[in-house]
Amino acid sequence: SGTAAGTFASKNAGLQNVTVSGLTLAGTDADNYNIVEQTGLSATIIRKSLTAAISSDPSKTYDGTNGAILTSNSYRIDTGISGENFTINQTTGTYNSKDVLSANSVMVSLTSGDFTVNGSTLASNYVLPTTAIGMGTITPKDITVIADSLSKVYATLDPVLTYRETGLASDDTLGGTLRRVLGETSGDYEILEGTLINPNYVIAFTKGVFTVRSDIQNYITTIVNNHSIDVEPPITATIDTAAIGLGIQQTNISAVNTNIPVISLNNNQVFTISNGGVRLPAGLTQDLPLVQNINATNNGDKN
Repeated sequence: SGTAAGTFASKNAGLQNVTVSGLTLAGTDADNYNIVEQTGLSATIIRKSLTAAISSDPSKTYDGTNGAILTSNSYRIDTGISGENFTINQTTGTYNSKDVLSANSVMVSLTSGDFTVNGSTLASNYVLPTTAIGMGTITPKDITVIADSLSKVYATLDPVLTYRETGLASDDTLGGTLRRVLGETSGDYEILEGTLINPNYVIAFTKGVFTVRSDIQNYITTIVNNHSIDVEPPITATIDTAAIGLGIQQTNISAVNTNIPVISLNNNQVFTISNGGVRLPAGLTQDLPLVQNINATNNGDKN
């Protein structure tokens, strides 16, 4: 009778000798017998399986990859036995996605070399985890976008609005397009961010200027480093008389209003844009696009 109890020779995992105790004899004839302990008994202590988790909710700024960086403080592992525990040293993991909107977890692959025993811990008593999983986030990256300033001649189609960006990860692009403030009369209009978007980025946007030029300005050019470029008054320039049908180079052309900008031509002519009109030499009449009823009088005034 009694309650038998077995005792392992060691607390550690593996095959162990077992000693049985706690057996007694009872009854009227108990004195006629002796209990002889059985020898050679053995039993196996099975290693304890452990699990690990990522508990720090690691976060990083978007960089176009799904790599995660961790520290030993990023993990939680518990043996449940006082004085025995492990430190996990693996510092790299993988997000479930590289993108801000869909990245929500991190997984780390573990090997035995990623564990350091603490205290009286004996690693052979445990089945160590091969993975650790937990929450994780990726935050958007700050980038800059600068709209290119562009122009067109009145009553022509707008060019495609373009921009320069700094900070996009390799192969990334922005969706959407820029837009400009509506308007077709001569003047400047803001170029705005429009629908530009990529959820992986926070855009710091710098506006551009879109200029609508009158037709007459399209006929005025200046030679800079042997290249012909469009210009606007006041500036030293030449007038392409063949392009606008004058066919001659006039001299002594004076301004209608001396208070407005005057374009000094490099042959000492003066060609003035004022209120949509052009002052021409005496005796010369010329109709230009968007410049109607230009009639030069004998004294050179424009009516």
